[in-house]
Amino acid sequence: MNQTLGLLKNKTHALNSFKENLRLKSNQIKGSKQSNPLKQNSLLLNSQNNSALSTDANISIEMQSSTFGLPAGWAQHYYGTIEYIRQIKEIIKELQILGTKRVKIQFGDTSQLEKSIYEKNQMATTKIVECEKKIQTIQMYTSNLESHSERRIRENISKALSQQISETAYLLRNQQKRMVNLIKSVSVDQNKSFLNSNDQKQIEFKQNSILTQQEEEVYEQIQQENDQEINKLVKMINDLAQVFQSLNQLVLEQGHLLDRIDENIDQSYKNIKKANHELQESERNQNSPLANKCIITLLGLIVVCSLILVIKYSS
Repeated sequence: MNQTLGLLKNKTHALNSFKENLRLKSNQIKGSKQSNPLKQNSLLLNSQNNSALSTDANISIEMQSSTFGLPAGWAQHYYGTIEYIRQIKEIIKELQILGTKRVKIQFGDTSQLEKSIYEKNQMATTKIVECEKKIQTIQMYTSNLESHSERRIRENISKALSQQISETAYLLRNQQKRMVNLIKSVSVDQNKSFLNSNDQKQIEFKQNSILTQQEEEVYEQIQQENDQEINKLVKMINDLAQVFQSLNQLVLEQGHLLDRIDENIDQSYKNIKKANHELQESERNQNSPLANKCIITLLGLIVVCSLILVIKYSS
């Protein structure tokens, strides 16, 4: 694309005059261009603040992993999930930098930069799906050697991981939304400047017959490429929204399961306490002195009656 513009610049004097007119109008467009970086900086600062909120969840989970000796059956999935989450956050930071670079480019070839942004988004989405699979593996883990406390630790860790990956997916989704909005705003500004330049170009074409149809096709192709990239980002955001919805459903199911387990534990504790109380009461009744006196009295009466019968029949 740059090569085509370069050839047109060398071959025609018309493109040179068109660029001179653009330079004369740069002061008018400068205000709109300066407003965009302010929006970009504010949005990027907000994204950094949002990413800082999820670090507490990282610390809490890592403290659990250092405190408890995790079983070898699912420990590798746990550490793999932590590593994927760290990589996703690094990708989000890289996307912020790439998004800033992309927005700063008003004219020129942005295909390589947009391809890199697309690949980073695909990589982050793939890692989120892998994290979800690892969390499901941890939840479905079964072992005869697993104690009740170890099972509760595993369930709490899986719930914390699900919450953390939900927050990470939410950060990635917001980053993609911000990038789409920024690209749309830049595209609108470019379209406005393109329309203004197109009007000026038509006037100059009518007056001087300088500009050619080939130049219009070049700028129209640039606009079509921008629209295609925006459609790709919108599609990725929709895919990530589906992943985010499934993660929320997973967190809700785990919460209901933990509530049922806690209720069963409370009922078992109450039944055991009641049985222990009844056992102690039966022991007190058995060891009562009144019961012992009754038994001794009955034994004495049996002996006396036996002696009377013996004396009676012997006489």
